[in-house]
Amino acid sequence: MKAIRRVVAGNIHALRRQRGLTQIQLAEAAGIAQTYVGQIERDGRNVTLDVLEAIAVALGVAASELVTPPAGAAAPAPAGSREAA
Repeated sequence: MKAIRRVVAGNIHALRRQRGLTQIQLAEAAGIAQTYVGQIERDGRNVTLDVLEAIAVALGVAASELVTPPAGAAAPAPAGSREAA
């Protein structure tokens, strides 16, 4: 998986969990399918800028926050990956 996709996947997963949202709740707020949210978080599915923006709005952050690696950390592993264990 490309590093940027890993960053996006990890950031979305972390922000969603910090806000106490389920994948279903995030998907509904962003206007996308829950399975799509799961695919993004698990395997870093390639997302369009429109979807990235919709997810950012649903999470209450700037889209740039979703593509920025966490300070002082390596790119996060997506949820459900062997690297996340």
